[in-house]
Amino acid sequence: MGRYAFYHVITQEVVYEGLLLTQRRQLHTVIGQVLEQDSAEDIDRLAFHFRLSANLNKGLYYLRQAAEKAAREYANRTAIEYLSQILDLMAHPSAEITLRHRNGSGLNDERVGRHQIISHEYWDTVLERAKLYTLIGQRNAALEDLGTLGILAEALNDNGRRALAAKQWASFYETEGDYASGLEMIERAVRLAHQTGDEKLVGAGYNHWGKLLYLCGDYEKAHDYLEQAARFMQQDEDPATLADSLHNHGVVSLYQAKYDLARIYFQEAVELWQQLDEQVGLGRSLQRLGQAYYKAGQLMASLRCYRHTLDLYRKMGDLSGEGASRSLLGRTHCSLGDYTTAREHFMQALAILQIVGDRRQEAETAAYLGFLHGRLNDHATALDYLETALAITRDLNDPWLLSSTLTYCGWIMTAFEQPRQAQLRLQEALRIERDIKHGVDEARITENLALLGSLALMRQDLSLAQTCAQYVSTYLAEKGTSGIEHPAMVYLTTYQILQTGNDPRAQSVLEQGQQYMNRQATQIDEENLYHSYVNSIPENRTLQELALI
Repeated sequence: MGRYAFYHVITQEVVYEGLLLTQRRQLHTVIGQVLEQDSAEDIDRLAFHFRLSANLNKGLYYLRQAAEKAAREYANRTAIEYLSQILDLMAHPSAEITLRHRNGSGLNDERVGRHQIISHEYWDTVLERAKLYTLIGQRNAALEDLGTLGILAEALNDNGRRALAAKQWASFYETEGDYASGLEMIERAVRLAHQTGDEKLVGAGYNHWGKLLYLCGDYEKAHDYLEQAARFMQQDEDPATLADSLHNHGVVSLYQAKYDLARIYFQEAVELWQQLDEQVGLGRSLQRLGQAYYKAGQLMASLRCYRHTLDLYRKMGDLSGEGASRSLLGRTHCSLGDYTTAREHFMQALAILQIVGDRRQEAETAAYLGFLHGRLNDHATALDYLETALAITRDLNDPWLLSSTLTYCGWIMTAFEQPRQAQLRLQEALRIERDIKHGVDEARITENLALLGSLALMRQDLSLAQTCAQYVSTYLAEKGTSGIEHPAMVYLTTYQILQTGNDPRAQSVLEQGQQYMNRQATQIDEENLYHSYVNSIPENRTLQELALI
């Protein structure tokens, strides 16, 4: 076959525009057929030519192949463009085209006439695009697609797709911080999934339901729903479902402060995701594994998990995941005394989370930034960030995050000698924690009681200070530091209170604190982080100075 080339692109465009529409379509059909024979692997060019050809079925086929290829390569914007072209082609004012969609019994062909977009294939394509819009942080576009999904699911009278649409809405509301609406939608999703008999979807629904209940502070019910999710998902022998089930068991254990057990579940889930080469699940379980390590005080292991998830999410173009990973990296670097790197991660996380509209993560990051600036003796900036975090968390009605933010406020106000304001914040945090009916975080209460004792000492209320210190020292001796975010600070504060009251236990508490710090330091295998941990964290410096006396 002879080949021709245009010496100037304008010449090519003039010739092309001079062709009739039917001639153009015939030309694209011929080119597509040649490419199928000579360059079958060139999916993008095949998609381009068959989309503009007279063969709409092939156009849809290759556009779908191109969209899947782009998604696999994490070229998310390209994938969105291909999905949009698929949707346009389905609504094309031409002869009937054949669409293929999957239902419970397998693949079915569906013939769609002119302008008929009410089809399963069209709905499935909109769902894929909505997920990608969410991934890259285009929330307005995602919101528009979510509205379309709801309308089409009703038009199709399809309970399975009604359930999936409701689940997507629940995720959207969760990110917005509207947990009440999220709970309403996930309840609808589970009810519809039950009606269709889709146990995998039921399990996923209960899992999301449990997460939302946890965020609302209903820990007992959250635990029950997460257990139900795990039971449903265990019934499926699919490896991905098993990985999900292991992940859910890890979440339950993490909420119950069983950090060693949680780590085992998440590690097994991570191994399965790696075998399946499933990056989304891998990122999710790795991030949770990092949290289990962090809660157990294994900072370097936590850091490695978060670095891995950051690489994954950046590769995938997942802005929400990147924002969360950067926030968690900032928190871990802060605990290692690397305040410069911590601030860089926090600032980048905050910018990303504001773009994607994740208000809960934004509030958590702002609270961390407040605590960090307190460490840097930047009083005004610290309080600005903390007040911003408090305003968002009160609006979200998230008791767990609110108590955490109030605790940070208490520590910073104490450090800047504002005992009255610190006490008010701390008392509110303790009230919230004591109102929790199930899954009380004893470690956090212990940390708060150490702070309360410090405030009492500042006000010269030695009786209250010693009561708090005695409780904390007993807890540390019996249960250790697991779950306490700033153990060295707790040890030092407790020592100072006991020492002031000439309590003979003071020296033992001091030695425990010094031993804890030394154990942590020996686990840090990066020289710059070792030095920042030993030299930059105020309580660590004080513990070392006391060891020399």
